[in-house]
Amino acid sequence: MKRIAIWIATLLASLALCQLLLGSRAGAAPSRRTTTDITFTEGYCGDPGSFCKSTGKPAAFGTRLIFKIPLTSNGTKIGFEEGECVNLTKKSRSNFCTYNLHVVDGTVALQGTLSYDAEQGPGTIPVTGGTGAYLGAYGTLTFLDAGSTDYRLQVVTP
Repeated sequence: MKRIAIWIATLLASLALCQLLLGSRAGAAPSRRTTTDITFTEGYCGDPGSFCKSTGKPAAFGTRLIFKIPLTSNGTKIGFEEGECVNLTKKSRSNFCTYNLHVVDGTVALQGTLSYDAEQGPGTIPVTGGTGAYLGAYGTLTFLDAGSTDYRLQVVTP
């Protein structure tokens, strides 16, 4: 009989604690997601302010490109990107890239596989996080046209 009373008291205390914890969130403001679209043009390795270094033969498996490249929108510099891409197999005609876009309000992190073959068409790479105004960000970076250096970044922040 004592065991049942202890078990019931423990259960009631647990339920009261859950209600207290859940009830404290009832008055919290709802989460507001913000979507930001940025269309930009990526510069080239030879552009002023850029830095690029390749480790290996172009398009060979495992060749790494380390870069810092300026970003512009309608001819105005909006920031830069920096990171690295590693060539995958020749058959895949793709790179695995990890890089950051540094723009006015913060940094957007990206990571994923990108095609370097214009015939495969435009591709996307996922946003994996960010800092500043982009803290907790997710979304995608999309090539607007195969073979171009024009992109659309769609970032969602909590």
